[in-house]
Amino acid sequence: EYGSWIDHVLGWWAHRDDDNVLFLKYEDMKKDLPCAVQQIAKFLGKDLSPEMIQRIADQTTFTAMSDGKGRFYDNEPDYLKLKTPGATKFLRKGEVGDWKNYFTDEQNRRFDEMFEKERMAISGLEIEF
Repeated sequence: EYGSWIDHVLGWWAHRDDDNVLFLKYEDMKKDLPCAVQQIAKFLGKDLSPEMIQRIADQTTFTAMSDGKGRFYDNEPDYLKLKTPGATKFLRKGEVGDWKNYFTDEQNRRFDEMFEKERMAISGLEIEF
């Protein structure tokens, strides 16, 4: 069984200033992918030209990644395949907040309530839904 998403995120958030941890949010990548690529390069100790950063960003947009037909299923070695019979697509829409469309209104209300009541509200971590 899986644990709490909030506990998982806060566990990593506590180490956000460690030299070997890069805390990068999907929402930030959607806002400014070249900036996220630059952060990743810096974290890895790589000095990339602005042209290379843009090239990487262009090739790693949600659209570019999802257009690679078969990339996530057909061409992978068996031990890396994430697909199981009847499973949903690995990639959905690539939209910030789309996950809420997969839950009922009651489930969303309960998550929002837990999110506010638990440590997330006092952690200083801002997450956009």
